[in-house]
Amino acid sequence: MAVEITVITDTSVLINFLVIDQVALLVALAGRRIVVTEHVRNEVTQHYPAQLARLEQALQAGLLDEISVTDLAEVALFAQLTATGLGVGECSAIAVAANRGHELAIDDRTARNRVAQLYPAINILTTELIVLELIRQGVLVVPAADASNSIGSSITAFGFRSEVSRSGLVPDYVTSFFRWPLSHTSGFWEAWLASK
Repeated sequence: MAVEITVITDTSVLINFLVIDQVALLVALAGRRIVVTEHVRNEVTQHYPAQLARLEQALQAGLLDEISVTDLAEVALFAQLTATGLGVGECSAIAVAANRGHELAIDDRTARNRVAQLYPAINILTTELIVLELIRQGVLVVPAADASNSIGSSITAFGFRSEVSRSGLVPDYVTSFFRWPLSHTSGFWEAWLASK
């Protein structure tokens, strides 16, 4: 029986899937259980009220799990990290991932660099890497060519390009990633997938 890997997600990755109403894609990662901390939930409540109902639905449906930062080692680590200027959601996600040996889903570059420096054993997933893994697993399909000759239109039903690029909530590198013409990415997908 395969071991399930727990992924602690920061608000940055979570909100990317909430805003396009595709939490089901995030939790479709094979062999992974997605968990949010109460601090991440609070950030969604405070800063993304339009996405709160989707988060609550995902939690109630059991798609996502929520945990509290109560372990003394996690609380101490959380306090140390908040003193460095990182956000509360980032700090809680990092503290739990570091203490419990879980993977971490986070997009913020500064936070990722801090994690790589302080906790090099933590496997970091970004929104981009999650989407690429979903493609590798066959959950998302990127046809060799499509009517408009762009990767973005291949996943319009996914909603990433249409809704999220207008929202401004997703980093430009993610939305632009789905607008590259196939001629610029020819061979990229095959090479990336072969390397994984």
